[in-house]
Amino acid sequence: MDAQNDNRANDFLLSDVFSRAARYWWLVTILVIAGGVAGLFVSRLQKPLYESTAQITTVIDYAYAGALTDYEEDHLLAAIGDIMTSDIVMEKAAAAAMEEKLTLSAEETLAGLTASRQGYRWELSSRFNDPHKSQRINQLWLDASLTALEGFRQDSIAALAQFNAQAEVEA
Repeated sequence: MDAQNDNRANDFLLSDVFSRAARYWWLVTILVIAGGVAGLFVSRLQKPLYESTAQITTVIDYAYAGALTDYEEDHLLAAIGDIMTSDIVMEKAAAAAMEEKLTLSAEETLAGLTASRQGYRWELSSRFNDPHKSQRINQLWLDASLTALEGFRQDSIAALAQFNAQAEVEA
């Protein structure tokens, strides 16, 4: 009989919770109001953060590349991401942002930039407290990335032409 009473004492009954809440209604009301005031205070202190994104979609021309394994495709797409997040490209974007007086230092600019891969797409994001600043810095990063990728494309075409010429000489 004692074991049965102990089980009933340890049971969680929703009716007990409601009866306690009704008994201490004044405490519940004070806690709800205090939570609302605290939430309002925190939201007023926190500055809004704006995000600007740009997407670069990559395409592999299999006429030139031939059949690629998944491993080779993944490395090619990772190389494109490495170019966009390279020190040279990031420093160009940071220097352009400082030149336009959008940020005070390169570290401040670089702290707000992120790149993420989504299949064949790369998403470049910038997060800053000013929406114009976020959009402009993202545009500067995109421009520097596209310039570097165009250089990579030209170098790849030149290397392919050299490889084909060498293959013809050997044949």
